[in-house]
Amino acid sequence: MTVQGDKGPVLCDPRTGSLVFVAQDEGLSMSVGRDAEEEFMKLGVQYYAAARSSAWAGLWVCGNLYHHSIEMFLKAGFVAAIFLGRNSQ
Repeated sequence: MTVQGDKGPVLCDPRTGSLVFVAQDEGLSMSVGRDAEEEFMKLGVQYYAAARSSAWAGLWVCGNLYHHSIEMFLKAGFVAAIFLGRNSQ
């Protein structure tokens, strides 16, 4: 469900009513789900790249960064499945 918030359109989970994503641009009311999916994918790729670099450097933080990258990829999939009506096959 997309509603108009103070800072622009927001995406809420229709089942729980919880806030999922806040769009930063005023003119995105119909494409908030696609924007949320794209943003989560971008973050996932960035976390993954940081995790790979930290693993090569031997830093202990690499596991946490891998965890965050997987979390962002899952959120992108959930947004696509729930709000955009895509099958997750």
